[in-house]
Amino acid sequence: MLCASCEDLLNRNGEKYTISNLKVSKRDFPLRSLLRSAPNALLANDPKTSTSLYAATGVNGIDVEQLEYFALSVFWRGALEGWSRYKPIKLNRYREELRQYLLSPAPRRLSNSVAMFLLVHADDVQIRNMIFPHSNRMVGEWIHEFRIPGLTCQMHIGHGVPARPGISAGCFLQTRNIIITPDAPSFNHMVGLQLSKSKIANGLMRPTPSNPTAP
Repeated sequence: MLCASCEDLLNRNGEKYTISNLKVSKRDFPLRSLLRSAPNALLANDPKTSTSLYAATGVNGIDVEQLEYFALSVFWRGALEGWSRYKPIKLNRYREELRQYLLSPAPRRLSNSVAMFLLVHADDVQIRNMIFPHSNRMVGEWIHEFRIPGLTCQMHIGHGVPARPGISAGCFLQTRNIIITPDAPSFNHMVGLQLSKSKIANGLMRPTPSNPTAP
């Protein structure tokens, strides 16, 4: 579908690196291992759902730019017409924004109407699954998601994204934070219910004091 030069561009800027750091054997999952073993990378942990939030910036061996590029390239490719036995997702005007991002030299930037989360699979059973990009509609935004062995990527686009509580806490584009979680509901529980009501300090999840008179 794409020319050789475009395929090479996508491969060099993210695909080769990302695929090589995902689950490659029963005992080898480089990306997950790098996050869990990095000192001071753990920002928050929810024992109830076995979901943890890690800061990927500065972790030796993790290239956040390549991870970002790869994930966004999959969403863009998933919106192209001409796939066999696959219905493209609809990105509307954001398809061109993603295309310009992929063609631009680093540092690359997207509008604040685009948010993306990277979910590394904690459950080795889930790692076997692969799901092509698909979409769900919410008020003011679309949520697009795909899954490959070891990684789920979720992208929110639309005018309602900047106003969503909790979006900025886990958004990879803004924070370079990566979530290790056994499933999507656990991720939604942590981000939607806890990160929006808490602050991260000293690597612990601490509830923000309730004070209606505070500015």
